Amino acid sequence: MINQKHHHGFVLPMTLWIVAILSLASTYFYTWVDDTLNRTKILKFSAQGHIDLYNAQSDLLFWLLTQNKGQSGIEFKQLSQKAMDLIKDQIPEGQEHFTLKMVNVPYLAQDKVSVSIQDVEGLININSANEAFLLSLLKSYGIDETKCQSLVDKFMDYIDPSNVGSRLQGASDDDYIEAGFPKPPHIPLRTLWELKRVLEWSDYKDLWKEDALPSLLTTNGSGKLNLNTAPAKVLESLPETPKEFVSTLLKRRSEEISFFKDKKEFETELGSSLGSNVKSFSFEPKEKFRITLKHQTEPLYVQREISLEDDSYGRPWQLHYDVAFEGHLTPGLRKKNKEEETTDESDQPAQSPALPDPEVLLSGQ
Repeated sequence: MINQKHHHGFVLPMTLWIVAILSLASTYFYTWVDDTLNRTKILKFSAQGHIDLYNAQSDLLFWLLTQNKGQSGIEFKQLSQKAMDLIKDQIPEGQEHFTLKMVNVPYLAQDKVSVSIQDVEGLININSANEAFLLSLLKSYGIDETKCQSLVDKFMDYIDPSNVGSRLQGASDDDYIEAGFPKPPHIPLRTLWELKRVLEWSDYKDLWKEDALPSLLTTNGSGKLNLNTAPAKVLESLPETPKEFVSTLLKRRSEEISFFKDKKEFETELGSSLGSNVKSFSFEPKEKFRITLKHQTEPLYVQREISLEDDSYGRPWQLHYDVAFEGHLTPGLRKKNKEEETTDESDQPAQSPALPDPEVLLSGQ
């Protein structure tokens, strides 16, 4: 009798332990299956997002190669059904012609991808810009004049092939080693984010917030500035040029009045001298463009600079640099799905990150 009671007393706890273990195992298995399903959905949407970006880029490249490019952008004399489907929301009803502007204006492609094109000639080539232009641009971000000169001197030393570090507020290779920075290559920059490797440049957060400075610069322009496609801040930074003409020029753009054909027409109509601190100007886009694609529902951001010249592989364009960023959402881009009802902070758009430091894919590497 005693043995029987002892046996029953052992079985009951053992049964309870087995039930508890099975419960834990089933809970873990359910959690694992649910997590796997969620990851699969995320991967599916991410893959579709990359496909959407690729399709939008393919359409842009096709148009850049096949459509006429005027002073204001890609000109569609007669819109194809494909073009209508891609940018239908930006085309006035009944209009058969359309110009895709090359001034970094975002267009919504099939409700999925924000696409924009910037004529590279409208940007400042950081490698060839003169000091007065760079100083004026940096001052526009509220940086003290002495600090601006220090930044410019250090940049000039950074790309100076003579490697002497002779400028008054410049920096030598030893200064970089002492600060724990990589030694300067003493060659022109290949990408804009290399600027963060120049001493002091990364200290000024306003230059990099929302890619403020990189959006105005390039490393691939001819050195001539296209006044028809230059961003407002670039125009405002032109040395020896009255500031009043900027609003007039931008208004002229927004009202789609014909763009300026040459320097003489520009100065005649606006009554402004272009000054002497910029080597030269242009008034038509060349064959170099910056393409930016941002997905509306997936945290995908791609930026590429290309030139429409045959490369060594026989492709009708050359890639100068390629930045692909994944994992953050740009403010205002994310559209919530209908089934999403939560207003949790974690579901809100994150701040758009600055594009990464020079971890980008460079052509030829």
